[in-house]
Amino acid sequence: MMLMSQIKLDKIQMQAVKHAAGPVLVLGGAGSGKTTVLTNRIAYLVKNGGVKPENVLTLAFTNKEATKLSENLTDLLGKKAEKVTVCTLKQLCVNILRNNIEDLGYNANFTIYDSDDKKRVIKECMNELNINEQKILPRTIYDFITDSKNNYVSCDEAVEAAVEKDDKKIAKCYELYEEKLINNNTIDEDDIIFKTVLLMDVNPKVLKACQKEFEHILVDEYQDVRTIEHILINKIADKSKNLFAVGNDDEGILKWKGADVSYLTDFKANYKKADIITLPQNYRMSKNLMDLSEAVIKNNTIRIEKDMTTANDDGNSTVIYSAYDEREEAGYITDKISAKAGQFSR
Repeated sequence: MMLMSQIKLDKIQMQAVKHAAGPVLVLGGAGSGKTTVLTNRIAYLVKNGGVKPENVLTLAFTNKEATKLSENLTDLLGKKAEKVTVCTLKQLCVNILRNNIEDLGYNANFTIYDSDDKKRVIKECMNELNINEQKILPRTIYDFITDSKNNYVSCDEAVEAAVEKDDKKIAKCYELYEEKLINNNTIDEDDIIFKTVLLMDVNPKVLKACQKEFEHILVDEYQDVRTIEHILINKIADKSKNLFAVGNDDEGILKWKGADVSYLTDFKANYKKADIITLPQNYRMSKNLMDLSEAVIKNNTIRIEKDMTTANDDGNSTVIYSAYDEREEAGYITDKISAKAGQFSR
């Protein structure tokens, strides 16, 4: 596998890497080198931009991605890479909460409930409030609490906003659920970012300390940002305005988890002085595959127009297969893979 230091950047990629301070959105399709640009941007800031590595925050959306980014940074920066904060938002927030959560009525040794714990406590609340599980499903309340926290809606706000009878019951359950968590010195997984944003609003010193520590904020896969994550990222970046985001609006497939691709497509509206740099070169796909994917993607209604190109050869002709359902589709794909594997094993 080629090391990050061995990858030669093209002209537009280098333009993004060397961009001046301020908000930047690097937009590109699959295989355009977005993450490569982000990693090299960090190295450029440290090596050539006079930025201390400990003042750089790099946010990935999975632990695996964060580990890979760290490895690539080590290749580019050596020991200095250890001083760059590379993590997920949840990892960052847990550290902040451990040091400051007393302001919210918790102790620093709080525990974090998983989804099973959350379901159990919700059922306890429903029993105490005499909510019939046949009329209001526990899952409905579970999802309501998650959606509320993902959109930075507190239990008090939910109770105040509820109008219909069932909505009031659900909101009251959310309120009792929160009381139980505080009494048990516990937060749930949705609280990790929610409570961090709340903490920064309750105690502005926490936010100021974050802003002072992290002068440059870089975010990978920006199309996957949820509302609560958008709020937190913008709070931290608000002072320096040095937000460097990379993403692809055509890869916005996590709406079911609360992701909102409009935070990427409306980047310019949120940051008036932002520059948008589009990476047009696709280094991964064959021309036939790229043309087919572009023909499908261009029908998306919420997207930024991109004129992608590739220097790769045409590749194999594309095949369109219309399956009856997802099982037949999966069967078709696995049969093709098995047939190919059989060719190589002969």
